[in-house]
Amino acid sequence: KLHEARRFCQTLDPSCSRGCNRLIQMLDNRLTDVKLKKSTARSDSCEPINFVRDITPELLASQFTHLELDYLNNIACDEMITMLGKDVAQDSLCHNVDKYVSWFNHLSHFVATEVLAPELGGARHLTMEYYMDVAVSCFSLGNFNSAMSILAGLNQSALTRLHGLRDKLDKNKVEHLQTLERQMSP
Repeated sequence: KLHEARRFCQTLDPSCSRGCNRLIQMLDNRLTDVKLKKSTARSDSCEPINFVRDITPELLASQFTHLELDYLNNIACDEMITMLGKDVAQDSLCHNVDKYVSWFNHLSHFVATEVLAPELGGARHLTMEYYMDVAVSCFSLGNFNSAMSILAGLNQSALTRLHGLRDKLDKNKVEHLQTLERQMSP
């Protein structure tokens, strides 16, 4: 399909041939890497194919903090005051606050999905420990919203029903998570 698209682009504009060839080569290399990782993960390893885990928890926490700051910068004072006085049933006039709430829910569901994603059950606890570290890093950066969202994702019912999952977790990380949950509880 890629080669067909390249030929079609070349018929429209022959000058883009070199750029298309380079793009096709990069995509082929990436697909080969993904296929190799997939076959390796299924054959002899419990490691999930998870591109988010390729970065450190501290870096991911700092990126979440940048996103949070961007969402917060978009919320005007009048929008916040309107939000505090509005009736929940009426249509929202506070689009930026709604986006911020949507971000919280999105991140929570993303974390739960990432933990549940590995086909091999043995890799789930590794992913859960990773996001526990991300939550602790978010908290240490002062990003309490992302920390709380990650905690909500880790405590979703789909994860709490997996009885053996929490037993496999590192005890020190569980203690950090419980401390964080106590600090975040109202």
